[in-house]
Parts: sequence; C-alpha cells; structure tokens
Amino acid sequence: MFSFPDDYFQDEVRRDYLIPAYMKRIWASTLKVLYNVDKACETLGITYFADCGTLLGAVREKGIIPWDNDIDILMTRRDYDILEKNFKKVFPESYALVGNRGTSAVLHPYIGMPRIMNSLSVSLTDEWLSENYGCPFPLGIDISILDLCPDDQSFRDTIFGLSELLLYTISSQTINPDTPDTLTKLEAIEKLTGKKLDRKKDILIQLETLYEDIVRSVRPTEAKCYVLWSNCCYHDAVDRVWKKDIFKKKRVPFETGSIIIPEGYDAVLTSYYGSDYMTPPANRTSDHAFLDFYINGLKDFLSKNGDPSFNTLKALGIPV
Repeated sequence: MFSFPDDYFQDEVRRDYLIPAYMKRIWASTLKVLYNVDKACETLGITYFADCGTLLGAVREKGIIPWDNDIDILMTRRDYDILEKNFKKVFPESYALVGNRGTSAVLHPYIGMPRIMNSLSVSLTDEWLSENYGCPFPLGIDISILDLCPDDQSFRDTIFGLSELLLYTISSQTINPDTPDTLTKLEAIEKLTGKKLDRKKDILIQLETLYEDIVRSVRPTEAKCYVLWSNCCYHDAVDRVWKKDIFKKKRVPFETGSIIIPEGYDAVLTSYYGSDYMTPPANRTSDHAFLDFYINGLKDFLSKNGDPSFNTLKALGIPV
C-alpha cells in the first residue's frame, strides 16, 4: 500500500529537477492504480514486473524518475490473458481496460500494449478528488506483453515481420482507413497470411485478432526467451528479447511503497538504456502532452460552466 504524508504533496527538487506539487498528485493517483494492479495480480495468482522508466526508477531512484510522469509494467501473455478475463472481478468499478482487442480508438489505439485506466473521464467531484489525492485526471498504467520468442531464427523473423506489418496497419486503419497505403497493407496481409479479410465486417477487430493469433502461435517448447513484439511500433523488437529465467519476482522499495521487478533487471535495463543506465542523463525533460490534453479539456468545460477564470484548477495547483 502507498501512503502519502501531507508534505509529499509539495514542490520537491530531486536530482536538480523540480517536481511541482500538482505532479506529485498525479504520481499518487497513478501509484494507487499500481497498488490495485498489485492486489489484483496477487488475487489471481499472476504477476507483473516494472518496465521501462518505471523499472529504471525502481533500481536507480527507489521511486519514480523525477522527470517521468507515468508507470509501465510487463506481463507474460499467459498472465495478461488471465487478468483480462477477470478484469471486472478484481478492479474497482470505475476502472477500464483500453487499447485491447475490440476497444481500439484514436485516443487509446491498439498497439499491442493495453492500458489499465482508473476512469475514462475527468472528474471534479469531491468524492473523486478525495480518493485520488486531488487529481481530477483519468490516469493509468501501460502494459507491455511478453510473448514467447521462437528459438528458430526463420520462424522468429517471420513473426517479427508480420507483427510489424499488422501493428502499423492497425494504426493506419484507426487513423486513415481509406488511404491507398492502408489498402495496400491490407492486401499484403492477406497475401502473407493466407487469411481473407471481410471488408463488410470490422476490419480492426480482424487485424487485432490476427495479430494475437500470430504472436500466440509459438509453443513453450519452441522458445527459451520472451520478446516484446509490440515494440515493433517504436523500436526494433529484436532488441527486446530476454531469457525466460530472468523473470523471477523481486519486490523492491518504490516511492512510499513497493513494486515488483525481475531479478534479471540488468538485462532489461541494458537493452533499453545501455550499460550506463545508473548515470542520470544530462538532458532531463518531461513530456506532459497527456496533461495538456486534459487541462485544455477541463478549461473548455469550466469556461462553459461558470468558471471562466479557472479557479477550480488553480485551487488544485494545476497550471493554467
């Protein structure tokens, strides 16, 4: 459980970087989501592992990296499937699983990385603000899914190529469904997989199902490693291959509570950040695009509902 003394919600400087009070409230609200993920996994007999900057923060900072603003986790495909099947049973009523099969949208597109959200809308109710440390925004945790990576290089290359094509086509279908480029990708998928896509039905669901069928096609006896195929959208997935045996649970301190990391965290962090990952970068910037999106939406709402000076946001310490 994460508990926060009153002085936690004050401006703080860590590693010469100012963390404003409102960001601490965002952190606390997101850490509450992490607590619920941790509790759900324990209930279901499955596990998660800190990933990306969250893993780096756990190892180097014993908390969130000062210039970070979200939390990322890893789960094996087997454990994620159990979580998805039982989601409504183990999470609060307001929580939602987005970016998974059948829920794709421009705001939460399907990229093989679902997201656990504490809500789907901004809320300024007293009850919500009290329960979420004065943070009105819907926040969540990204899940990267560890799939089995075939030992056979030819099989591995085939899945990598198809995964990359499918994920980029899903993205194109979500944003620009009728462009010649998207239509060409659909024809290529049909040719490579031998699967005919029904143009009269939801193409996105067909593509998402096909992607998941392909990444699930590897049998445990064919793989000594895990891989993040979903990284095809951002990185070379070939660099995201790790031995299965490094993923043993290790609980470590994190902010005012704890988090689970893989025992073999060094291999994961080295693949992301290089061998010098314990040295903080000289350039310390943070991307608050998601925050700008919500703040602008709130300002629009407030300006139409009797608070054109945005006093509600100012009272919460949110910059306007």
